[in-house]
Formats: sequence, structure tokens, C-alpha cells
Amino acid sequence: EARAPADRSFQYRVHNRPGFEPAVVTSADGTTHVYTWELKDLPPIEVEPGMPSMREVRSWLEVSSISAWQEIASWFWSLAKPQVTADAAVRATVSRVAAGLKTDEEKARALYDWVANRVRYVGLEFGLSAFRPHAAPEVHENLYGDCKDKSSLLVAMLGRVGIKAHLVLLQSGQYRAVKDELPSLGAFNHCISLAEVGGREVWLDPTAEDCAYGDIPPE
Repeated sequence: EARAPADRSFQYRVHNRPGFEPAVVTSADGTTHVYTWELKDLPPIEVEPGMPSMREVRSWLEVSSISAWQEIASWFWSLAKPQVTADAAVRATVSRVAAGLKTDEEKARALYDWVANRVRYVGLEFGLSAFRPHAAPEVHENLYGDCKDKSSLLVAMLGRVGIKAHLVLLQSGQYRAVKDELPSLGAFNHCISLAEVGGREVWLDPTAEDCAYGDIPPE
């Protein structure tokens, strides 16, 4: 059951049960809509070796008040963009790490290795910090941060040597087409970087200390 103001629209989708719609009741004062999805006496799902995931088999409901994936991207970037900066200390580190290196790939590799191995992964996600990265200079000074903190620092450092890079939100550990679901912040649990190096795209996960430049973990 979901309750929503009568003037508030949202999207819903019932997966693996085409055409199933809720019963909608309006409150006596006309201000609230109550949506009820109800299924009874469902047969059990027989578990078989090698079967698809339950997400692909069982009926499940998703609800979202976000109209498009781009809304999430724009909102996240509005939080992250001011944090992807380089102060004098970050610039000094970049100059030291990239000193004597000639190609963009050499510089990108060295900066990735520095962030991946020198900045410890520590996730302290309270309130808005679950979504907004800490400022890159702060991460550089403290030498710790979560996935979006480390990725933001890497993007800032790559920018100092003329390499364009982006933050990328993704779902780690689950192989499914997120685009087939309704837009939701819950679709993402990880942040990595995508750099444009020497005319090609290079995916970089600076939380993966055991992955060499150009590799990302299987999950």
C-alpha cells in the first residue's frame, strides 16, 4: 500500500506480472490517494539449479517519484562538482607524481596508483555525505575517503594534467540492466571514474588497490 498527496504524481511498475494495476481510493477530503496492490494464494516458486535470480522470476513492485535517470545524474553532479577541486597541496602532489612523465597514459597510471594505494578506503556516510563527496583537498589531506571521495580526488588530479575524467555511478555486485528499472537513488551503490586518455576511455576504480591501471574488479 502507498499513500500520496492527490496532486503528487509518481511512477510504479510491477515486474514479472504484466497488466497488474493497483486499486486506487481517494480520501474523503480529496487530498490523498491510497494505492493498494494485492495478490493472494500465489503458488510457491520452485527453486531449480542454475535458475535465474529471484528478481527475474518473482513478482515485485517498485515505486519512484523521480521522473528520469538524468534527474539523478544532474542532482548528483550539482553536489559533486564543487568538491572536485585542486588546492595548492593537491597541485603539488600532482606535479611531484607526474614529474618527468611524458604521455597522458603514464600520467594517468601514476595518479591512479597514487590515489588507489595512498588514500585508504573509509566509508563514513551520514546524511547528505552518503551522496556528496568530501572536497578533494580534504580527502588529499586526510588520506582517506569512500568510493566517491577517492574518485573525486582522482578526477581533480587528472584534470591538473589535462586529462578529462568523469564520476560514474553504478551498481556493484549485481548483474542487471538498471536502465530497465524506474529511476531511483537505490539503483547505485558505488562510484568510480571514467577518464579520456590518449583517445580512448579508461575505467578506473581507485578503491580497488589490487587492480592495475585499466582494470576494474569483476563485480
